[in-house]
Amino acid sequence: LTSTVMLWLQTQRDQAGYFNLGGSLTRFIERDGPLGEAGVPITTSHIANIGRMVEVTGLVISVYPNPGVF
Repeated sequence: LTSTVMLWLQTQRDQAGYFNLGGSLTRFIERDGPLGEAGVPITTSHIANIGRMVEVTGLVISVYPNPGVF
């Protein structure tokens, strides 16, 4: 799973002046997940596994914003 957040900040104030700041924050995570139980469609398990990965990636980005830390 690859997650990218685009960041953009623009300001024009007398005290700070005028500036633009932009960038992106990208994280990649790879995990093995279960395919599910007998009788459960693989697509159902696949969607649940992706949901878990999205939650974990969001948590990692919010707790460890610097990729060199994690």
